[in-house]
Amino acid sequence: MLTANLGDWSLMRTNIMPPAKNTRDGYLDRFERTKRERQGEHETFTYGAFTATQYPTGRLAVHSDTHHIHQPDLSRLEGIQLHHLCQRFPDLVEVLRWANWID
Repeated sequence: MLTANLGDWSLMRTNIMPPAKNTRDGYLDRFERTKRERQGEHETFTYGAFTATQYPTGRLAVHSDTHHIHQPDLSRLEGIQLHHLCQRFPDLVEVLRWANWID
């Protein structure tokens, strides 16, 4: 089964989608979002001690000088770590609601 698409399988193991799975429109959309992020486009939201910045690529950066939290990409945290932060800092829950990460 895997021998037919052995080249695609080796790409997927390295977290690269095979060329057939990347449509031209998807590639152009990702490229355009990355370009807008490099140009400095973002939305900023402040709630309590937290300041969140959401970028066109979907990256969410959270900063709090009061609590010494500086996370340039919140999606890189494990789910349990994010859950513990939300329990410890209720203002972070409102930041996640603003970013549409939770309901």
